[in-house]
Amino acid sequence: MPESKATTSLNLICLADVEEEAISWLWQPYIPIGKITILEGDPDSGKSFLSLKLAAHITTGKKIPFDRDCTASKLPRNVLMLVGEDGAADTIKPRFRKVGGEMSRLTLLDGLVTRKEGENDVYSGITLDNIPALEEALRKLRPALVVIDPFQCFLGAKVDMYRANETRPILSELARLAERYDCALLLIRHLKKQDSKTIYRGIGAIDILAAARSVLLAGRNPEPASVTDLIRIDASGAVLEPKDRFAIVQTKCNLGKKGPSLEYSIDDSGLTIDGISEITADELLNSTMKTVDQDVDEWLQELLSSGPVEANAVKAAAAAKGYGRCKLDGAVTRLGVLRKPSGFGGAWTYALPSNEEAAVAGQDVIPAPEGGVAPVLACA
Repeated sequence: MPESKATTSLNLICLADVEEEAISWLWQPYIPIGKITILEGDPDSGKSFLSLKLAAHITTGKKIPFDRDCTASKLPRNVLMLVGEDGAADTIKPRFRKVGGEMSRLTLLDGLVTRKEGENDVYSGITLDNIPALEEALRKLRPALVVIDPFQCFLGAKVDMYRANETRPILSELARLAERYDCALLLIRHLKKQDSKTIYRGIGAIDILAAARSVLLAGRNPEPASVTDLIRIDASGAVLEPKDRFAIVQTKCNLGKKGPSLEYSIDDSGLTIDGISEITADELLNSTMKTVDQDVDEWLQELLSSGPVEANAVKAAAAAKGYGRCKLDGAVTRLGVLRKPSGFGGAWTYALPSNEEAAVAGQDVIPAPEGGVAPVLACA
C-alpha cells in the first residue's frame, strides 16, 4: 500500500474558546504547579538541602511553612529527583531522614539500564533531551515535585546552556511535561562569578530565566545572629555548634505578587525554615561577595604580616589559593598595599603600609618561586 502523506495545518486557538484556570500552587507564591521554578545560589548556600526539606513536606503531606494556600490538609505525594552532585547513600538519604521525609515516596532517576540476554547490564546517564524517558518516569510515579539538581548537569555534552536556541527546546518540553502531569518542576542552578544585575546572575542563557515562572535566590544570611543562635545548649548541658543561617528571596514571580523573604538555618539536626526576613536579593548577593573579599583580604594581610614579599611570590601564592588577578588587585587596593622595588634595581615587592620602611630598605623580602616568573592570572 502506498504511504499516506502527512499534512500540516495551522493550530489556531480562539481566546473565546479557552476555559480559564486558576493557578495551582505547591508552595504559594514560591513554587507553582505545572510550571518551571528556578532555585539558584552560590555553592554552600543550602539549595539542595532546602529542596529535600520541601520534598519532606510533600512526601508526608505536611504543609510547607509560610504557604499562602488555605487548603486545610494535603495528601502525601511522590517526589522525583535527578541529582548530579550528591551521593544517594552518604548525603541525600541522611539529609532526607533529618528533615523527616517519607523514604518510600522519594525516587531518584539515576539513568538508564540496557539489558540484553546473556550480557551484563549496561548503565548510562540521562539527559533532559530524552523526553520519552522523563515522561515514562512521570507516568509511573505521578510526582507532585520534580527536582533537577543542578540543571546544567543534565543538559548533555551537545547542549550549550549559554545558547538560547539549544536550551529553549528542552525548557519548552519540560514545561509541557510539568503541565501535562500536573507537577512542579524545580531547576537548581549556580550563579555566575562575575558581578551583574541580580536577576541575571544565574548561569546560562537568559532564556532559562525567561522560561521560569518563579525564581528563588538562596544565600548565606548576612544579618547578625541572635544570642540564641550563637549560644546553644542541649538538654545535657553540652554546648552546640552555632547554626548556619541562610535566606531565600523571590526575585521573579510572573503569576502574582512576590512572597516575602524567608530565613532558614542548618545544623546537625537538619534544616529549619525559621521565619520572614527583610533581606533583599542585592543584600544577599552582596553578603556573598563581601565574604569572598574578606577571605582574600585576611589571606593577603597574613601573607604580608612578617614583611614585604616579592610580587611574583604573592601572585603565585594567590594562584595556588584560587584567587584570580582581579580579586588580588581588589585586596591590594582595600588594604592599601604598597608596591615598591626592594632597593635600587631590586625586585618589586608587596608590603603592608606598616612595613613601608622595610619595603624601601629591602629588608626581609621573601623571594619569588623558582624561575621568578609569576603565572598569568585570569579574572575570576
